[in-house]
Amino acid sequence: MRFSIVLRSNAFRRFDAGAPWFHNDGAFAGFVGSCLDITDYVQVRRVLAETEELYRATLESLQDGVIVTDADGRVVSMNPAAEYLTGHASAGLLGRHLSTLSERIVFLRQDGSRIPPSGMPDAVARTTGRPVVGDMGGWARPGGQVAWHRVVSQPLRATESDSVFPIVTSFVDVTEHTRATELALHQALHDPLTGVVNRAGLGEILLRVAARTPRVGATMAVALLRSRRFQ
Repeated sequence: MRFSIVLRSNAFRRFDAGAPWFHNDGAFAGFVGSCLDITDYVQVRRVLAETEELYRATLESLQDGVIVTDADGRVVSMNPAAEYLTGHASAGLLGRHLSTLSERIVFLRQDGSRIPPSGMPDAVARTTGRPVVGDMGGWARPGGQVAWHRVVSQPLRATESDSVFPIVTSFVDVTEHTRATELALHQALHDPLTGVVNRAGLGEILLRVAARTPRVGATMAVALLRSRRFQ
C-alpha cells in the first residue's frame, strides 16, 4: 500500500511518499520512500494566491470598467463596473469575442460615425501591438441619449518574445464632462441673450473656412452686414 504525507512546521513543508517493499518470497522487507522539501513551492503558491486575491479585489473596487481579452479577442474577465457601464453581465460574454457587443450596442466615434468590429480599440491594439486611447460612445440611454466613454486598450506582451497576449481595455463614463465642455464652448462663442455667434465665434468660423479653402481650391469671401435697427 502506497502512502504520502505532508509534514508541516512553522519553518518548512515536507512531502514524504513511499511504498512497501517485499522479498522475492513475499516476506515484508520494509518501506521504500522519498522525502522532498516543498517549502519554497508552498510559499510561492501562497504569494500567487494572495496576489490573485489582491488583483480580484482591486478590479471589483474600480469605478472604471475593465475587460480583459485573450490573443483571439475572447473575453477572459470583466469587472462589475464593466457590467454596469455596458449593461451586460459577464456570464453572457466570457469565452466569446468582445466584438459580439457590437450586436447589442452601437459604438460611435466622436463625429457620430459607427465603429465596425475591426475598428474597436481592443481589435486595433491587438493588430498593431500598440496602446489605443480615445473617446467613443454607443451605450444607449433612455430617451436615445448617447453615453460617451474614455477608452484605453493596452496590449500585454510576453517577456521572452514580442507576441501580444491579453488586451486590457478600461473605460470610464465621461458623458457629463463632455456635455459640460460642449456647453462651455458654446457659451464662449455665442451671445448669451440672442444665441447669435459672437466675435470669438465668428473668428473660429473664419479660421476653419480659411484652413479648408486651399484644399478645395475655392476663394473665401467675407461680407459684413449691419441692420438698420442698430444704426
